[in-house]
Amino acid sequence: MANAGAHWFLEEVLPAMGAAESKLQLRKNVFQLHENKKINPRDYEFFDPFFYSPETSEDVHNLFAPADIKKTRDTAPENLVTLLTKCVEHILTFTNSTEPFDKEVGKRVINAVRILTRILPYIFEVPQSPIEENLFWKAEGADGGLKDTLGAKLCTAVVKLLFIRGFTLPDYVSDHNGLQYVIWAPGLGVNVGPNSTREVDCARIETMRLFLVLLSHGMYVVPTELLNFDNRWASVFVTGLERRAVLAVLCSLLNTAMNYDPNSWTFIPYNHILFSDIQEQLVTLCLQTLTVLLDYKAVARVIASKDLENDSDDDDEEAAGEQQHSGTEGSTEGEVTKAANADKPPSSPTKQSKSAEPSTQPPTNDVTRHNDFQYYMSRMYRVQDSNFVLTGITRLIRNPIDSANVYLPGSTKRVSLYAEVLMLLWKLLEVNERFSRYTMENDKVLVLLTSMLYFVLDGKSDPTQLGVIRLCCFLIHILSQDRNFAVQLNTSFDPAGLAGPVMKLLPVFGAGCYGDFLILSIHHIITTTSRTPIATLHENFMITMTNISPYIKSLTVVTSNKLLSLFQSFSNPAFLLSAEPNHKLVFYMIETLNNLIQFQVAGNSQLVYSLIRAKDKVVSLNDLTYTNALAELTRIREAKAAKASQGTPGTLSKSSSTTATDELSEKAKGKLPSTGSEESLPPSTPTTTHKNRFQPSKEWFDYWKKHLPLAVLLSLIDTLGPQIEAFCVERGLNDEKQVVQYLQSGTLVGLLPLPQPILVRRFHYNDPIRVWFSSFLWGAIFLKSGNRQNAEIGKLCPSVWTGTVVKLFNVKITE
Repeated sequence: MANAGAHWFLEEVLPAMGAAESKLQLRKNVFQLHENKKINPRDYEFFDPFFYSPETSEDVHNLFAPADIKKTRDTAPENLVTLLTKCVEHILTFTNSTEPFDKEVGKRVINAVRILTRILPYIFEVPQSPIEENLFWKAEGADGGLKDTLGAKLCTAVVKLLFIRGFTLPDYVSDHNGLQYVIWAPGLGVNVGPNSTREVDCARIETMRLFLVLLSHGMYVVPTELLNFDNRWASVFVTGLERRAVLAVLCSLLNTAMNYDPNSWTFIPYNHILFSDIQEQLVTLCLQTLTVLLDYKAVARVIASKDLENDSDDDDEEAAGEQQHSGTEGSTEGEVTKAANADKPPSSPTKQSKSAEPSTQPPTNDVTRHNDFQYYMSRMYRVQDSNFVLTGITRLIRNPIDSANVYLPGSTKRVSLYAEVLMLLWKLLEVNERFSRYTMENDKVLVLLTSMLYFVLDGKSDPTQLGVIRLCCFLIHILSQDRNFAVQLNTSFDPAGLAGPVMKLLPVFGAGCYGDFLILSIHHIITTTSRTPIATLHENFMITMTNISPYIKSLTVVTSNKLLSLFQSFSNPAFLLSAEPNHKLVFYMIETLNNLIQFQVAGNSQLVYSLIRAKDKVVSLNDLTYTNALAELTRIREAKAAKASQGTPGTLSKSSSTTATDELSEKAKGKLPSTGSEESLPPSTPTTTHKNRFQPSKEWFDYWKKHLPLAVLLSLIDTLGPQIEAFCVERGLNDEKQVVQYLQSGTLVGLLPLPQPILVRRFHYNDPIRVWFSSFLWGAIFLKSGNRQNAEIGKLCPSVWTGTVVKLFNVKITE
């Protein structure tokens, strides 16, 4: 027993005591960094423990407290430069070595990576930091080129670190030592990928964290300067790497993310609780890093479709760097029809953004190679590769719904990756036209739509989900501008799979097609978020509805009635005059009804009947005058003021329309013009009072009122209204179904005005949108870096940017 006790003491206690003493000595060394103004760089006894002693990222994170880093940076920059230089030297020496991998060397390198990850954000937060300028961007030699700087060499070395045999690649992948550009997982570029190990995944995670830190310099720039900010770190990554390195990184990051299946072990309930999984952290970093690389100096559609159609297979094989390249097959251009309302002025709301031309022009050769990751991502051209990417995106986006649609609560793992996947989808649709076409033609796009509407409906009451909701809104707008997508909305909604969790959030939806589901979702969103920041997105949702309306063949009774309810709300006089952009919503609503009647009247007899029943609302809008509208608005405001001053419920008797006005007048407060539109203001723009209350003018009212496209609805009412009344009186009918059947048996050919060409309002990737997207992207990365899911993840991935002064977005820390 004594021997056993002694053995335990030697094996367990002494090493723990030694580790504690080592950490204590390291803390003393950290204090010396700012207390001793200049430490000799050759004092190996002082600096070497930084690379030998730490065992985890958490050790390094706790070792260098924010106050110590800032104090050393501000009072003893020479010592910090020495430490950073030694970190870079360790990495450069390791990546240039062809010796067999040694674990002790690997430990020193990984600690160098951890120290750089911990310290560099505090360097970046200082504008034009002397440490950064003199250490990383002061060129060596007479040429003075960017590639000769230590910063460029570090960027190149970090990329190489991702492909070192025995370190970030399994040892068996090659007979050669050191750098091997082997793609991590099967998919783009390769059909078979190497199996990974936990040690390899951990090394990849540590290296990817440094990769992301080097790209994060833009977090310390105010939004107004972001587009003009020259992030030299990012510039090296997107323009300064050799082709095979770019392709290896691109394919590895994308394949790793798209192959991830969080519920691959579904036959074991609660397996995510029983077994630790660090794969989610790696996939998160892959998605974030790839999206950042595609977003830097973003140029939509970096290759014109005509150029792609002329590409030969040989050119694509060359671009793949002698690896198997991948992409989408070419397809015919989807139908996009131009509006031709020449009698309307350019600023008329019904003509805004009417151009059917692509929102971006074919770029020049300089632009196409402005970002190598964008360039090669745009060259993905084969159908099987687009299917691989779309399948992976769909699997990850629908995971929150799948995890909620189980008999055993919590038995299926829910991963919080949908925001990152949606952002990557945004970039892929923006960059690669062929992938975009494939997505619109594939039935998986309906799963994407359902999932995005689920995120909006589920998160509309949560202020922290506003960014995701805005992203979903814009993505749905982008989908709606494609004819193939709109046609697919006629598919019957699948009651299995995704329906359960979604229909709980939208109880009014019982059956119908995906078009019904989308329209009812938009109605629910608009009518329940009038007093929230989501109100600024109502116009985008209405544009989506208008874009798809020419292709929806058969709406249900519920959907038809909800459309007319929305028309009644938007045409309310008080609502129209309560905020300047509110009149746009009634334009979109009228155009939606016109499209459904003129292009799909055969299957929408129920909508026709609902319109005839609501004919008084249409006629009232047509006869509305500025005087009457202003009187209604004044009456309601006075009633509200009297009610507020009395402090008791008012006794004024109100009609149902007045009740709707009270609700909608509040909705007007949040309305703003769509960020995607470029409409000039009409003449005699109304003014505001000292209380910032909108004051409509008669000139403004008359300007848009005369352009209301009510001719189709009025013709329908004038033609069919008397017929329906006569039919019901003659047969003594009070049955809605028989009236609808009567309408289905007739025809409206020759009774309505000739249909106008289909108008598609495209989403514009303008500068404000790009700044918002980049801010949202980095905000999501910032939040994820500080979110420790469990103790193990905390040791592997401690927070990175917390404690630094971020300028790109506001950070509010709550207890």
